[in-house]
Formats: sequence, structure tokens, C-alpha cells
Amino acid sequence: YQVITLFASVYSVQYPELYLEVLGWFAFVNLDFALVFRLECMSSYSWHFTMYLSLLLFAALTGLQFVLLVSLEAAGRGRAKLLRRMTKLIVLVTYLLYPSLSNTLFQAFNCQAVDGRRYLRRDFSIDCDDAAHRAAQWLAGLGIGVCSIGTPVLYLAVLWRNGRGAGGDAASDGDDDHVNDGNDDDGNAGAAGRTARRATHLDFFVQDYKPEFWYWEAIELWRKLLLTGFAALWVPGTLMQVITSMLITLAHLVMVARAEPYRGHACARAVRQGPAEAKASQEANCGAVN
Repeated sequence: YQVITLFASVYSVQYPELYLEVLGWFAFVNLDFALVFRLECMSSYSWHFTMYLSLLLFAALTGLQFVLLVSLEAAGRGRAKLLRRMTKLIVLVTYLLYPSLSNTLFQAFNCQAVDGRRYLRRDFSIDCDDAAHRAAQWLAGLGIGVCSIGTPVLYLAVLWRNGRGAGGDAASDGDDDHVNDGNDDDGNAGAAGRTARRATHLDFFVQDYKPEFWYWEAIELWRKLLLTGFAALWVPGTLMQVITSMLITLAHLVMVARAEPYRGHACARAVRQGPAEAKASQEANCGAVN
């Protein structure tokens, strides 16, 4: 739903009014404030205000998330439990906000020429050559580099730092109290337990994937960025824009079909295997799903 609800603002396709109304019901999955609260209906509404508000909120949440992640490294057990729960909430909010923010930032460069002047496609009351909009474009470019491109990189670095998603299997039930404390006789087992306990706040990114595909959620973020962000810049308003996005979607489907990163893929194969093989496959890959 995150990608579908943003199609109307990226691709110049005339959707039926009923379809757009139904999409509006799902605007909350992107935390799109302009769409949820119908800001466009306000007489004092400005698209620049939406961009500045979204960018400021995302930057503040990302900064808070970074502070929490750093604090987890030195926190004691009791304090770490609270910090992990706070981090999980912040991660979820930033994840929902990411597509709409990226879409808004790229819209700053999506202009259309009318009678010799360029106007913003998202808001035709804004002159793209105006000094105020040029300043907004400079800030949007900075936001694209730091937030839109930097967020997947940040998640990859955090997952790698925390044992490449070790928390996905360590605490699949979401209860931090059930994670190994690491007080084993074996030093390596103890270290693994501590890593797993520390990484439970990252379950959101890894719990649906097989352990070897701990990085796949970053690929999904890049897919969303291509379809709802960069897509606004390549030959906007033409059939080639739609065809290019369809090719990206097809390439992603081929990647998923060949790699089979989701735990459910192994579960489906287990149904077609013999009893012994099915049991082994389910124990290895289907535990979190069941």
C-alpha cells in the first residue's frame, strides 16, 4: 500500500475519483499528513510547508533513533529493555514516513513548462524559477542525499553492527525477557546471546526473512525509492515513465523469485517434500511464521 498510495502523485495517470478516494483511506500507512488531514483544502496551504514539516519530523526521528541506538550499547539490562521498546517504535514510525518523505522531496524537482514558465506539478501556484522554490530545491536535494539515500545505508550498517539481524530468530515472539542472557559456559555462545539480546529491536527488519537475507529490507526500501522518488524525474508525464517503472517492478519480482528471501518460501517448499525433509525445513525456516 505504501507504493500504491503514492502513484497518483508520481505518474500522470487520470485515476477515477472513487479509486482515489479509496486510496485516501490507506494514506495513514505512509504518514502522509497532507493527504490524511486534507491540507490542500486549507486556504493558507503551501506545498513548501508540507515538505519542510516532513523533512524536519523525519530528521528529528532519525536523530532520536541514532541516540537510542548509541545508548543501547552502554545501557544496563533494565534500562536497555525500555530503550529497545522505544527504538522499535521510532523505527516503525520512520519506516512508515520514509516513502512519503522521499516522494515529497523528489517532487520539488518535478516541474512542467506552461506558456514559457515552469511550475511545480504538485502545486501549480509555485513558480519553479522563484527564489523561494530554488531554496526549497536545495534543501530537498540535501534531504534526498541524507534521508532518502542515507536511511537504507544506515539500516544496513546497524544490522551489520548487531550481528547481521541476529535478533530476528533470537526473539521472534517480541518479548525481550525470553532472549538468552549470554551467561553460557561457552564464551562464543555467551557473545552470541548478548548480540541477540541487543538486536531484538531490529526484529521488524529481519523477522520475515531467512537469516542469510538479513539485508533484504534495505532492498525493499530502494525499490520504494525508485518507484515513488526517482520515478518522478525520468521523462515525467510520458508513457516511458510508466514502462520504466514496470520494468523495475518486473526485475524486483524476478529477484524475489530466484532468491526466495522470505521464510514463507521455505514453508511452501516443505509441503512438496517428504515428511522428514519437510520437518527439517520447517524447523529451520518456518518457526517464526508459525
